[in-house]
Amino acid sequence: MKILGLVLACWMLLGGVSAASPSKIQILSFDPKALPQEIRYKGKVVAGARWLDKKGENLLLLCETGPLKSLRQELGEDDSRDAQLYGYHYMKDKNRYTLLWKLYAYMDFCRFDITAGFISNSLTITDLDGNGIAESTFLYRMGCRSDVSSVQLKLIMHQGKAKYAIRGETMVPTTVPEKKLGGQKTIDSSFGLAPQIFLDYAWQ
Repeated sequence: MKILGLVLACWMLLGGVSAASPSKIQILSFDPKALPQEIRYKGKVVAGARWLDKKGENLLLLCETGPLKSLRQELGEDDSRDAQLYGYHYMKDKNRYTLLWKLYAYMDFCRFDITAGFISNSLTITDLDGNGIAESTFLYRMGCRSDVSSVQLKLIMHQGKAKYAIRGETMVPTTVPEKKLGGQKTIDSSFGLAPQIFLDYAWQ
């Protein structure tokens, strides 16, 4: 029930509604068009969150560039494309924002269908261990394919600077249920240093 209550608070966040979890984390309104001038980022903001916890005010941005011309394409060598993803977690100290961590992921020199994007509505803000410091969790996909096949799928969770991840592949439906394609998952050893509830939540 504790996890359910925290997830509901996250759904309210994604809908732009302020809410507070039982651990006193306060979800603040987030408007990508009204970011402080000192906030720097690349790409287009596709998701984000702002909240207060024991550490202070937090601001999280998830950004995508979409497909871009690769250097090879610009040189006229082929028609390959690049795409990048960025994530930024800023913290506010008095009136100044400082960068706590940054995510950078990319797919380059893709001559086929390029995939590089965050999963819609996957960003959640929780306090699973009830210590007053929020966790942020989100997923993204990366791939370059010319057929119907799996692409890389990655879940990232942070609590402060600590990072936890599950890496794997998307699952491709088949006409024979016993012969599924993709769907593999690998849990980073970093989860062994975290409360078990973190992995339980990430696995769900």
